Amino acid sequence: MDSVCGWSVVLIVGVCAAVGAAEEPSRGGWWPEFHGQGRTNVSTETGLLKRWPEGGPPLLWRYSRCGRGYSGVAIAHGRIFTAGDFGDVEMILALDLHGRLLWKAPNGAAWRGPSPGSRTTPTYDDGLLYHMNPHGRLAAYEAATGKPIWVVDLKERLDARFGVW
Repeated sequence: MDSVCGWSVVLIVGVCAAVGAAEEPSRGGWWPEFHGQGRTNVSTETGLLKRWPEGGPPLLWRYSRCGRGYSGVAIAHGRIFTAGDFGDVEMILALDLHGRLLWKAPNGAAWRGPSPGSRTTPTYDDGLLYHMNPHGRLAAYEAATGKPIWVVDLKERLDARFGVW
């Protein structure tokens, strides 16, 4: 199978997932995937500030041990999920809302091509966390514990060639 066909399958699965996510009821305080609920970049939170204070809102906490990369965050059930490269391994992290690390789990090799670092944001759905590393390793984890549930090497399974990031 060539890379166009392989990526077509991945694209179709992604579109189906996006359509399904867009039809879910909105959950205030959740940001379960890249671009938020339904991938709209719109928050359903209420009671937000109408005007920002001089200098912006106060910083509540900061977490600087999330590895190297460009991953965003997903938020669900009072947990914050992200990904980053730690040496030669890409890791998925879960933090609580106070910035404390709850668990960290590996998801294959880190990207060492141009602009090294994690590339993707984890996605939360129904108690599971999904993440694909830059090499096409798609994995599911228990969101509560980080325990791996399954893994599929899409590059191998679809005989696909991945582009340069």
